[in-house]
Amino acid sequence: MNSIAKKIITYAITLTAVTSIASGSLAYTYSITKDRIEKMKIAEQVNAVKEVCNGETEGSNISKDDGALKIASKYEEEAKAVYRVNRDGKTVAYGILVTSRGYGGPMNIMVGIDAQGKVIGVKVIEQKETPGLGDKVTASNEFLKQFLGKSVDDAVEVKKDIQAVSGATISSKAVTRGVRSALNAFKAIKKGGQDG
Repeated sequence: MNSIAKKIITYAITLTAVTSIASGSLAYTYSITKDRIEKMKIAEQVNAVKEVCNGETEGSNISKDDGALKIASKYEEEAKAVYRVNRDGKTVAYGILVTSRGYGGPMNIMVGIDAQGKVIGVKVIEQKETPGLGDKVTASNEFLKQFLGKSVDDAVEVKKDIQAVSGATISSKAVTRGVRSALNAFKAIKKGGQDG
């Protein structure tokens, strides 16, 4: 065996060993951090529910409802999580997390809906929109306030009952679609008998 063949074999063995160690390390790191990451994600979502359900969360219990999510996601695949806000044994509001496609990628939007089916708050909790353009939608309280009081019976559509942010039409439509999806998810939950 010549020296070039020996070098190739040595490099191949070394590369295999390094990649095995690296992938093993990544797998180990993932296994010890995945629970912590999931807990942090849920805590972020609960904080968003508190924000979008504002007054309804005072003295209330917030809990994730996987059964309601199962019902909602049959009708709205954008629905990613459902939180119930319960007070004195009754559901007073819902926090519904939806994902909508924006200009820069997926946007995670938490929508607060009261027990009567009216939007009481909207918060974009994750987005990748263009800085200075699309992210104006997430920073604009005036834009997000347009959704307050909207229900399943409203159009909830840009150019109909929602005014887009100038220069950020795609991002505006993404948030609007997300709110519409949350309202549809709420309607499915209520029809599914999950009405507290």
